[in-house]
Amino acid sequence: MNDVGSAHPSLDELTAFDRGHLQPAEREAVERHVAACDVCCQRLDSIGDDDLIGLLQISAGLMSPTASRDTCALPSDTPPRASEQISVELPAELLDHPRYRVLGPLGAGGMGMVFKAEHRLMERTVALKIIHKELTRRAESVERFRQEVKAAARLSHANIATAYDAEHAGDLHFLVMEYVEGTTLDQVVRSRGPLPVAQACDIARQASLGLQHAHERGMIHRDIKPQNLLLTPAGQVKILDFGLARYCRESSSGSLTAPGDILGTLDYLAPEQALDARQADVRADIYSLGCTLYFLLAGRPPFPDGSALQKLLAHQRRKAAALAGIRPDIPDELIRIVERLMAKEPVQRFQTASEVAEQLAPFAAGDRLLSVAARPDLPTNVADTSTLSFAGERVAKRAARRRWRTLAIAAAALLFAALLGIFWFWPKHEPSRKDETEAVQERETIEQLADGEIRQVRCAISPCFRAVFAPSCRRALLAGLDFHVYLWHLENDSAGNRTGGAIGQLKGHTARPMSFAFSRDECRALSGGMDNSVRLWDLEQRRLLRTFENHTSWVRGVDFVAETGLAISGDNHGRVLLWDARDGRLIHSFVGHEAVVFSIMASRSGRLAVSTSDDRTVRVWDLPLMHEAHCLRGHEGRTTCAVLSEDDRLVVSGSVDQTVRVWDVETEQTRWVLHGHTATVNVVAISADGRRVLSADRAGVIRLWDLQNGAELRVYKMPDAQVILAVAFCPDRRQIVSSGDDGIFRFWRLP
Repeated sequence: MNDVGSAHPSLDELTAFDRGHLQPAEREAVERHVAACDVCCQRLDSIGDDDLIGLLQISAGLMSPTASRDTCALPSDTPPRASEQISVELPAELLDHPRYRVLGPLGAGGMGMVFKAEHRLMERTVALKIIHKELTRRAESVERFRQEVKAAARLSHANIATAYDAEHAGDLHFLVMEYVEGTTLDQVVRSRGPLPVAQACDIARQASLGLQHAHERGMIHRDIKPQNLLLTPAGQVKILDFGLARYCRESSSGSLTAPGDILGTLDYLAPEQALDARQADVRADIYSLGCTLYFLLAGRPPFPDGSALQKLLAHQRRKAAALAGIRPDIPDELIRIVERLMAKEPVQRFQTASEVAEQLAPFAAGDRLLSVAARPDLPTNVADTSTLSFAGERVAKRAARRRWRTLAIAAAALLFAALLGIFWFWPKHEPSRKDETEAVQERETIEQLADGEIRQVRCAISPCFRAVFAPSCRRALLAGLDFHVYLWHLENDSAGNRTGGAIGQLKGHTARPMSFAFSRDECRALSGGMDNSVRLWDLEQRRLLRTFENHTSWVRGVDFVAETGLAISGDNHGRVLLWDARDGRLIHSFVGHEAVVFSIMASRSGRLAVSTSDDRTVRVWDLPLMHEAHCLRGHEGRTTCAVLSEDDRLVVSGSVDQTVRVWDVETEQTRWVLHGHTATVNVVAISADGRRVLSADRAGVIRLWDLQNGAELRVYKMPDAQVILAVAFCPDRRQIVSSGDDGIFRFWRLP
């Protein structure tokens, strides 16, 4: 290719660039030139459309051969070479932006550049996704960017990179998004090879949950692939780049996606999406996710060889190489799931992403994700330098580490043999009481309690999905990846020994439980689930008393209304239902929330209830009068959790905006905005005396606050970053208890 820094690209080069045929390094060189050259922008606009779709439609019998012009085979997609670097320049408009301080580049793509930045006031690290200024002259590019902003703003989910804001500086448009540190799955597999079955399935399961959230809002990603799935150091999967997302429409009238357009990446593209992107629905994402899961298990795409056209035709006609021949350790049932995900006909696939997550859950259970993104030999989403590349030095270091690892293993084997010989011939003796005491102390040392941690109770449910503590903090309800509710006790015996263990299982849900609540006397429990039901349980006899089936979608929040015999619950359709727990009779349906209800809690008095939602509001309900009493607005993202104070005067809420807010209920004014968390605030709690607040996030951090002045009193950190599912003040007022997704209950000392 010509040196575009000193000469204009040829017409052939511009045509190849416009149709995506250039190698990555050449594409970036032309992209930089076009962004600064008015002449080449005009020449690019004059280039005609590609005829690849015509060939595909001929092959599918949708067009006659005479209706298509001649075309040539396209080169296959090529992964970035080790010598490639992403280099971007900071636009002048961002040099002194009043709200964002740019820290460095993250990369560049078809829509524009991406920078790491910090919000000057909130001190929050974000990613700024910028559209090329020169491309705003093309109305369709501007409209595509605007649609991306609208699409991203509607999404708020733990497995989707969050969009915070849309900004423009002069004629420069950019999207403010969550900065996610981690490693894309293509880089993980490139470094480690095929992933263990449980890890691959858990990654696909998490991606399915994020897709379900988007699909419920009428949105399709259309470009699911390993490069768009990021694995964080905590093992969480984040879906990136909903820039190709489009609203689902009954009619294609007015759509930006014209007939014949390809949206997506060839190695993971659904057959119907290649023929007409407008007709692709949620099942196209499911197909692409199936190809991605195939890649994670096999270490290669389903159709790795051939030109672009040959790959597209393979997705139309051929069956991928059998996984059983590549990985003999893959269960037959999982192979059938992958094959169904990749069925050629959409009707033969799973019809919803939630169904995919449900099917993968059993294969993801029993093995937590390794924090592969935190490994030093994997490239991460950082911007400490002006380039992101795979350096030869890194390869050399990895080879050196492997040689040292081999020597270390050999030395360890010799040491183990020596120790085994000593053990075998050493005189045997019966353990004494002193030995047992020392063993207990040794176990406590091995546990390596974190700063401020008093003790632990470990359960066999790992990973844990949901948890809640009883008022006494002596018992807990939790759910794993199956459909059961587990009752666990956390007490010590009279000697202070840890004796926590399972009390029993509550069986009845036909899909995963999502929310729990204890009655005040701890004799009964409520659970809401993905099966659209609320179930009332007798905890003494561990049996199902009643099933409430008036919900039409997942039930994410449940609670008892004091001692009134009533219960309240909220679901994915934004409905809050008040019902009689004694006979299952629906009493009232509250109207107010415009999106998913994530949590609900009734006050101790039974007069009020508070709920959080995807609509970014916190709503307070008057239960005796059965109407909305207050709507609290101020969070910049989805509200995830909220509690009422004992006197019903205050509400404390948490959000994906990483803040905790303290509200005055009557005035609907914010009393305090508490900053400090660097991840979604997942749960909050108020002490019985109303003087302190606990907040916990999805990165394993618990913060203790003074409710009187908003001061931070203490920070507790999990040994490993993880999602904290529940926190509570213990009745003795000397400790708190938390539950993480690792299935460990931790007790912490209060200051």
